[in-house]
Amino acid sequence: MHRFFVPKERILDNSISFNEAQLHQIKNVLRLKSGEILEIFDNNLGVYVARIYYESKGLKAEIMSRHSAQTQKFEINVFQSIIKMGKMELVVDKLTEIGINSFTPIITSRTQGKDIKAFTQKKLDRLQKICTESAEQSGKVLVPKIRSIMKFKDLLNAHPSQCVCLFYEKNEGTVNLQDINFKENSEVSVIIGPVGGFSEEEISLAKDRGVRSVHLGSSIFKADTASIISVSLIRYFVKEIFNSN
Repeated sequence: MHRFFVPKERILDNSISFNEAQLHQIKNVLRLKSGEILEIFDNNLGVYVARIYYESKGLKAEIMSRHSAQTQKFEINVFQSIIKMGKMELVVDKLTEIGINSFTPIITSRTQGKDIKAFTQKKLDRLQKICTESAEQSGKVLVPKIRSIMKFKDLLNAHPSQCVCLFYEKNEGTVNLQDINFKENSEVSVIIGPVGGFSEEEISLAKDRGVRSVHLGSSIFKADTASIISVSLIRYFVKEIFNSN
């Protein structure tokens, strides 16, 4: 069954209206016929099963059933240093499949200037589109929010959550991810560095702000790989904690 994200304001009574891009996909790409069934989610835990019909005025979707989805009440918000756009797109796609709540590009001392310059509002919009498509494909009921670019120091001053994990390639002065008690928190902020990693000054500043430096074992991962692995492990540990209760 094909899935689409439709904002709640476009779901009225028993009917659903699609935007132009969705209409094009349904009619010209997927070539769906009258009577076929779609699943719709509204990013507010509402899930709908609808049947489509073609009319003289266009396409109509009639709601057949609806229910509220259940989701784990544990938020993961990712703060990733800007890297090449192609890799950034891959990270956002995979993190959406795994399950995150928001993604914020950040600028650190070693973030490459050419990557920062290339990271325009158009690129942010592109990442949001990827989040939506990935959520539709992977069966998620929430679309992660792509937030505006932040500087690393501003991020630390903002205190994004009680549990903040900065992933650092050096084991000295860091803790193992599995030693963090996620049970005491309802959310976690994950900070991933750039190509070349965080500077010593940034690590020291983060420590002064109460941020935990976390390692992923003896291997040194690329920035995009570290992001995907860290969130995957957090999701696994959180699932184990909640399932054991």
